[in-house]
Order: sequence, then C-alpha cells, then structure tokens
Amino acid sequence: MGPGGAPPPACHKLLGDAVRVGARLRWRADFDWAGLRITADAVARHGAHPWRMTAADYTAALDEGGSTPLTGPPAASPWDPQLARAMQATGSTVME
Repeated sequence: MGPGGAPPPACHKLLGDAVRVGARLRWRADFDWAGLRITADAVARHGAHPWRMTAADYTAALDEGGSTPLTGPPAASPWDPQLARAMQATGSTVME
C-alpha cells in the first residue's frame, strides 16, 4: 500500500485493466477519513461499488467496540453522505 493505505499505481493499473475486461469491483476500507478518500477515489477511477461502507455499517461496527478517536481533515462519502456525517458526529474510527 502507498501513503495512508492508498493503493499504489501498479494496483490501480491492475484494477483498471480488470474493469476494462468486465470485472466489477467491490470496495471496502477503514472507517476513517483516509478510508473514505481511498474509497471515493476507487469509485471515481474504477467505478468501484462500496461494500459494507454505509452509515448503517459504520454504526454496527461501532456497536461492536474497538473504535479509536477520529483524527485528521474530514472527507466526504459521496456514495452515502450520511456516513461522513455519522463519523463526524461520533468522532470515532473503526478499522477493518
């Protein structure tokens, strides 16, 4: 992985090639600001479909415990705007 857990260029090339021949990508990342940015990038670059990346999924993960404080600059979650709002409201990160 690249900086902040972002996939490196070689990974994006492989994913792009896979999509061009018909693959459909399902994307999952951490519930932190970097995870939202990485997911939004995968959606924009490759038409990926976020998998288990909704506000409801986040809330369920919080209920299981193990969260840490959310830090860094906020990010958007265009596939589910409620997700970024919920994360901002709780101030908690949940790792995969």
